[in-house]
This record gives sequence, C-alpha cells and structure tokens, in this order.
Amino acid sequence: MDRPQDSSRTADPARNRLLANIGRDHFLHGKSKVQIAQDYGISRFQVANFVQEALDRGIVRISIHLPDAAADAALASALGIAQVVTVGAAGATAGLDELARSVADAVVRTATPGDTIGMAWSRTLQVAVHHLPAMPTCAFVQLAGAIATDQDTEGPRLLAGLQARAVWPLWAPLVVPGAKALCASPEIRSTLEHADDLDVAVIAIGRWKEGASTVWERVPSTVQRAAKDAGAVTEISGRLLDAQGQAVVTALEDMVVSASLEQIAGAGHKIALAYGADRAPAVLPAVRAGLVDTLVCDLDLHEALRDLVPADVASAVEQDHQGRAL
Repeated sequence: MDRPQDSSRTADPARNRLLANIGRDHFLHGKSKVQIAQDYGISRFQVANFVQEALDRGIVRISIHLPDAAADAALASALGIAQVVTVGAAGATAGLDELARSVADAVVRTATPGDTIGMAWSRTLQVAVHHLPAMPTCAFVQLAGAIATDQDTEGPRLLAGLQARAVWPLWAPLVVPGAKALCASPEIRSTLEHADDLDVAVIAIGRWKEGASTVWERVPSTVQRAAKDAGAVTEISGRLLDAQGQAVVTALEDMVVSASLEQIAGAGHKIALAYGADRAPAVLPAVRAGLVDTLVCDLDLHEALRDLVPADVASAVEQDHQGRAL
C-alpha cells in the first residue's frame, strides 16, 4: 500500500533538496546512515526516515540491471584485455559503492592464496577495501599515498582494518612537495619496494584535465600545463601517460608518493577502475601500456569505449601501414 503523502511536504523545496542530498550521500557516495547523521547533525533514525521518504516519493529511484555479459566480453576482446565488468544501468549513474563492490569482487575472484596485492588510492578504491573479506593468506601493499578531504579524513588509512597475512601501508599524502626525499625514508622506501613483486595490482585511471583527476587540482597550474603540453592524457596515482601509452616525465614525478608504472605493469594481473564517458581517452593509453587486464567501469564509459575503440583500431592499422611503407 502506498503511504499517504503530506502535500505541505511535497511542496517544500528545501525539504526536497534535503531528501535528494541525503539520498545522494547514501546511495551514490556510499555513506552510512551514521555518517550522514553526523554530517547533518540529526539522528540516524531521522536519516532512515528521510531515505525512506525519498524512495516513497520517487526522489530516489533504484533500478536493478543484469550486466550484459556478451557486451562486456565483446568490449574486452576489442580492447585486447581479459575482462570488462560494467556496473550500472542505462539512464542511471553507477554509485561509488556499486563500483567499489565490483572492484572488491574482482580482487577476490582474481587473487589466490599467498598472493601479494597492491592497492592504489582513490576515493572509490578506499571504499572497495572496506568491502574486502578477510584474506588471511594474502599480503597487501599500498601503492600510492592518499588525499584526505574535510569530508573524508580516512584517506591516509587506506588499508586499515584489513585482515591479511601482512599489510604494508604508505603513511604519506599522494601529492607533496619534496616527495622524492620522502620516498627515500626507510618506512616509505620499504613499502614501495614490496611493489616490485606483485601478483595483483589495483589502480584507478584518471584523465589529465580539470575535474577528471584528483591530482590535477593539487598541483600548480604551471605543472598542469607543462604536463599537458608534454602530451599527458592519462593519470594513474600521479604517473602520466601520453596517448600512445608512453610515460610522460615532468616535474610531477618529484611531487607524488606512489609506485612506478613499471612496478604496476609487472604485476601478474592488473585490475583498473575508471568511470565516466569523459575518461575513455585515458583508458586506452593505460591499456596500451599493459596496465589493464580487468577493467571495472560504468555504463557511460563502456559505451564511450565501444564507440572509440573501432576508430582507435583503424588509426593503429593506418599507422602500422605507414610504418611499413617507410
């Protein structure tokens, strides 16, 4: 039976915005009711009531989508990688928590007893760690420092709470002046050395442009422009690639605390997370660089890659023919 609606409530724009914001925080950003209650200064029971009201009134709508295994297999084949895992449904944005759960599932399906697993940092990967079950036979290495915000103060504790054979954290920010000297400290050097022998690496792919990379906003505009002028397209834990998948070395190299691209590429299996159609041009260089075996993405990125890959393949064939002619 539908619940009776209070017309005074449905006509209140401020209440509607509140319901939308709470629904977004809970379903898209993966925040618990306790966290939301703290953010808004209300009780968790009030949060639960607001969430239910948002659902009842259609402000928040949930759709269930069975992933198209054939479409994922076709895209994986076109990209030349082992697997694509698409999260979400047409007309709906995949939430942070949905993507994080899919990454955690990919880690569990890929890892075998005794493996060493490297985890880079991103806001979504941080949530993915929370969804990992106990893995007492595996070891975990943090591949990149973290970026904490006023709303998210857990960034530096990426691997906290993991039940594993061993855990090597990086107690450092991702972007910091003088990172090269910091990486030479015994604690950080020891952790990054463990990245030399990874069985599984988990990374997040960003695009080197405003709004598509968490690192972009943390560095001076001169560094942003210099990297872009040098051809940077893809950003992975502060490491840059050009459109052909070649490393772009700029001043940024001395500003980030993270494993090298060579260490990531050396892992037995690479799980990459990316989402949003705008990041499609950044995924292809990562694939070319050998940094992706399993891609976890949302539907928007899947469709953008599907449209981009045929043109990309044709361009590669044309370049190969030109090379042979020379």
